[in-house]
Amino acid sequence: MLMFGLRLGADPRAVVTTTPRPTRFIRDLLADPKVAVTHGRTIENQENLAPAFLDQIVRRYEGTRLGRQELDAEILEDVPGALWSHGVIDAARAEVTPELTRIVVVIDPAVSSDEHADETGIVVAGKDANGNGYVLADLSGRYTPTEWAKAAIAAYRAHQADRVVAEINNGGEMVEATLRIVDPGVPYTAVHGAAGAHQYDRLAEAIALDQDAALQSASWGMFQILGLNFAQCGFAAVADYVAAMCASEGAQLAAFCGFCQKGGLDRYLRAHDWTQFALAYNGPGEADNGYDEKLAAAYQRRAAANA
Repeated sequence: MLMFGLRLGADPRAVVTTTPRPTRFIRDLLADPKVAVTHGRTIENQENLAPAFLDQIVRRYEGTRLGRQELDAEILEDVPGALWSHGVIDAARAEVTPELTRIVVVIDPAVSSDEHADETGIVVAGKDANGNGYVLADLSGRYTPTEWAKAAIAAYRAHQADRVVAEINNGGEMVEATLRIVDPGVPYTAVHGAAGAHQYDRLAEAIALDQDAALQSASWGMFQILGLNFAQCGFAAVADYVAAMCASEGAQLAAFCGFCQKGGLDRYLRAHDWTQFALAYNGPGEADNGYDEKLAAAYQRRAAANA
């Protein structure tokens, strides 16, 4: 809608100021070569701010993750508690792609392509003679079926891949049919993503290798809190946390409350600030999935029922 206000004059321009949250709109603006971006830290504006604000807010949040966003104008792409941060990924990047013995294009198709839909995952990966894996490209995005099929086939050709592999939990035989429209002869394998009881089998295998790492890598309870956050939930060990999550829904609720209180998320709930809560709890993807809107709607339903 902003662009409709720039339809007059030879060179219309707009100045926009905002907290740099990692929404799709902000990312699109940053990627636009016609957009000039500046940053300003809160401390640089201290002459115009109340001393009490600087003393209370800056002192409380300086050096924290939230402070980096609100005070230092950083766009935080990483999700708190994520196993794979941007720093870890960058540190593992290979300067030279080794000779690969196999390359595949993997597709995890979404069921829809509207603005609130999940992305269709399209990743090109390969392995070398020693069994080491490499991610060569990530083309994930919101596509219609024809669009993701064309993107996958283009990647298959560009990387001279051996095969296209697709998860067919969503779509079934239509996934292959859509690919065949674009390239009737592409080598193709359908797989079913592990779900339900299969997830427990995978967890059991991981526990046999490293119990603590396995338990910390799984999400638990109705609030799906990653085991890595056991301490923030109020537990001394991840095994104690998992035992509580398996004991009762009451224990799950208590862990969720501890997670929110120690992480400072409870203030957003008390203020009904669903956007900030969803951003802190669900990560940058909340804006694309509309979690804040779903929280607001759920709260209104409960409030109306209890009125």
